[in-house]
Amino acid sequence: MTKLLDKVGLASVTLIWSMWGGYWEREGCALREWAERTGAEWHFVHSGGHAWPEDLARLVEALAPKQVVWVHTDWTPGAPGGNAPSEAS
Repeated sequence: MTKLLDKVGLASVTLIWSMWGGYWEREGCALREWAERTGAEWHFVHSGGHAWPEDLARLVEALAPKQVVWVHTDWTPGAPGGNAPSEAS
């Protein structure tokens, strides 16, 4: 994920972290480490569960971004605190 963000460029990136804050604080959180290293803008907006497609569409409409990249997880093989995504994902 961070390689994609590097390619897109910092000026085009705003991170919205919607998972439990403890995951952000964990050692080895690649997204947090990237944000700290680059000075990326990020916002913590915790939400439980999964958003409905209609709510996601309203979010995109309200933010009016040029492009949206949906990321469900930032799992890296061998990373601590994570399980491998299933092949069905």
